[in-house]
Amino acid sequence: MKRVVSVAFVLLFCLGASECRFEDDLGEERILDFETLNNVDGSRAQGDTSGIGSAQLVVIRDEDSFAELWERHAAGFTNPPARPDVEFGERMLIAAFAGTRPTTGYSITVEEIRENDEFINVDVETRTPGNGCDVAERETQPFHIVVLDDSDAPVNFNQSTVKGSAC
Repeated sequence: MKRVVSVAFVLLFCLGASECRFEDDLGEERILDFETLNNVDGSRAQGDTSGIGSAQLVVIRDEDSFAELWERHAAGFTNPPARPDVEFGERMLIAAFAGTRPTTGYSITVEEIRENDEFINVDVETRTPGNGCDVAERETQPFHIVVLDDSDAPVNFNQSTVKGSAC
């Protein structure tokens, strides 16, 4: 169904264009390796507590941008984690923030990263609590930060939301 909708959108969009490129013109997509960023203490940079309360999908390619983002992110912690070292120039970060949610049970995950001849495509999935599941009545700010090899290619985000299984 997604493919049909995408093709229909492209066809409608391209009717008025003098030049239109289709996905096949962008070369074969390759799956890129990535991993969750490790914090200085060895924990993973994924969870439900962040100082960033708005939904954001961010590409970080330099130390200054990372320092600014980490300062805002770490503000949500009682004991803020130290900023991890990243070898910018060789590596880059993708950060996904779901925004403030009313209860526990929400998560956000970078599921897959692919590259073609022109773009990096990042699939991000947000999960919501299932019907009847026990959740704590406290605000959360789900996030996931991943590291991958550096690239100058523009980044496209593909977002999906999945409702958790009923409990």
